[in-house]
Parts: sequence; structure tokens; C-alpha cells
Amino acid sequence: MSWTLRDEGCYVPLHWHKDIELNLILLGNAEFTVNGKKNRVMAGELMVINSGDIHMGAPPAGVPGFKPKVELITIASV
Repeated sequence: MSWTLRDEGCYVPLHWHKDIELNLILLGNAEFTVNGKKNRVMAGELMVINSGDIHMGAPPAGVPGFKPKVELITIASV
């Protein structure tokens, strides 16, 4: 398992990987698109992205300059 704290307000373009990804929103909210479906995740909520899912993450649309804090945890596949 690896732990990475993402920069505030970062944009992650569409991608996929073999690992399971957990995104805990620490402050504010963020938008994730997973397999074409948009999801807004609020502070205190967890977004789980399964292995092989095509996904992206971004600060919420329509909120200029807002920078959520997201804790990203990846669980490596074996």
C-alpha cells in the first residue's frame, strides 16, 4: 500500500491502472469521473475507484480558484 498526499486543487486527466484507488476528501469537495459517470465527493467522503476503471479527478466546476484537499491512497494489485 502506498500513501500520497496530492497537491491542493490538482487536476488529474483520464487514466487507468491496475491498483485500487481510495480518495478521501479532507477539505471542500472534488469531482471525479469514473467510467464516464461524474461524481461530486464532499469533505469526509471516500471515493473508491476499482482496478481498471478509467477515471479522472478535478476541483469542482464553477468554483474558480477553489482548491480541495484530497488524500490519495493506492492499493497495489498483486
